[in-house]
Amino acid sequence: MNKATKTGRNSMKRRIGVGIWEDMDGNIHWSLNELLEMVELPDTAENRAIVEAMLTKQLKRNCPGVKIIRRDKPDP
Repeated sequence: MNKATKTGRNSMKRRIGVGIWEDMDGNIHWSLNELLEMVELPDTAENRAIVEAMLTKQLKRNCPGVKIIRRDKPDP
């Protein structure tokens, strides 16, 4: 991986919504803990798996070919 790509991945281009953002390379990132907190669900392995599966399904349907990266939060 070259330095430019690594920097782009670690820099937020725009926040799409609570727990979801796009990096400078155009990749979508999400924070499961932020999403669970927003809907007041406990942060458990089961809830994380359900939310991740739902997001993955929607993103693949609406953005075919997009690279999906899950991270706890964007780097500053």
